[in-house]
Amino acid sequence: MARSSSFSLQNLLLNRNLRFAVSFCGLLATLWLLVFIYKRNALTESKIGSISSTLLQQQQQQQQQGYFKSRPAASQNPPDELFLHYVRFKPDDADGVTLRFLDYLSVMSAVQRLKPDQIYLHADMEPTGKYWEELSNRGWIKYVHRVKNFTLTGRIKQLAHIYHVSDKTKLDILVEYGGIAIDWDVYFVRGERIRTYLRDHSALTCYGDQDGYNLGLAGAWKTSRLLHAWRRSFQVIYSKDWNFNCGDVQKYVSEIFAEEVYVVDRVCNNPHPDYQLTEFFQQTGKIHWTDSVAIHTYHRLWKNYFVSSPEDLKKAPPSDYKELLLTIYENRTLPAEDVTFNDRVDPLAGIDF
Repeated sequence: MARSSSFSLQNLLLNRNLRFAVSFCGLLATLWLLVFIYKRNALTESKIGSISSTLLQQQQQQQQQGYFKSRPAASQNPPDELFLHYVRFKPDDADGVTLRFLDYLSVMSAVQRLKPDQIYLHADMEPTGKYWEELSNRGWIKYVHRVKNFTLTGRIKQLAHIYHVSDKTKLDILVEYGGIAIDWDVYFVRGERIRTYLRDHSALTCYGDQDGYNLGLAGAWKTSRLLHAWRRSFQVIYSKDWNFNCGDVQKYVSEIFAEEVYVVDRVCNNPHPDYQLTEFFQQTGKIHWTDSVAIHTYHRLWKNYFVSSPEDLKKAPPSDYKELLLTIYENRTLPAEDVTFNDRVDPLAGIDF
């Protein structure tokens, strides 16, 4: 059916879909359309001016209402300081929070190999015990009170698991402070390289395998777009699945923001938790750990023995795990670095565009 020659620009302006879709690009397209219609229908310049003024007013109103609020953009300059963050919440069946020997060694590895400007423990209760007292008395770690928060503001209103609370808390902390957040079973080896990675990239994510990444170690500037998008996922696409938001979404946003992320390998998969733990905990020379920036040991998954003291460590049977911990406890010198070692993964590798 032919369009009526009496087609009214007033009706066009009042069209609900057009008014709702107006944005900066939409404004330009609409003005072009008005010029076209002006030539076709001999509209007066005064009418076009009136309509353009109305559209500009609509855009300004929408900007004031937050329709065009931009996402955080990474600044051009890296932070001057590097912060390291741990998270620990009191278990419901416990009277308090205690730092164990293995936790102590994780912090020691950071002091020796990462050398951050400050180490923070974010918890709902200040820890106790001799290992915490030694670390805090030396000024190596600072307690920051943080409430255990299960609340979400999206369609799903509650985090389903305590480990999801810890995962989201890590991202909240990185948005607030920037730096590195790690699990307690992560130990730094060539941690000094992380400063270089975060000098040149606004985010650092931890490669697991082709199925997903791992939140055992993550880093970002406070302004990282990847970090803000990842954190936002807990509100808009939260899943009760163990690894969805912390691993699968991490992989996806690393692909989206590939230009600003360093995806580090040989940390959260060395050993791989699905098939290399026996080699790592019971054999020597099987896992090449001495060139990784850090090692996620997954010792919570290995129930055969637990190192609870220096005496336990010294009496433990030989293994790559034991060598890693002794290197930290005795502050051993690492072997010469392998200059051919590569720990970077291209997040876009293997994607068919």
